[in-house]
Amino acid sequence: MNELKPCPFCGHKLIRLNPIDTSIAGCKKCYSFNQIPLWNTRPIEDALNNQIEKLKAENTRLTKRVEAKK
Repeated sequence: MNELKPCPFCGHKLIRLNPIDTSIAGCKKCYSFNQIPLWNTRPIEDALNNQIEKLKAENTRLTKRVEAKK
């Protein structure tokens, strides 16, 4: 099992596994729960992180281009 991310709803870090079905994670603060693969899914966060990486690569490329012209 991968490490559980904080609660996607309240951000609380104390997450527990369901004692009956250990494929379900739950938050000890807001009592939300979901299956672990869905619990750890953050589509908006993942998309933003991908965009940040693309922008960093583009920034590096442009910086090298400007420096090469000096």
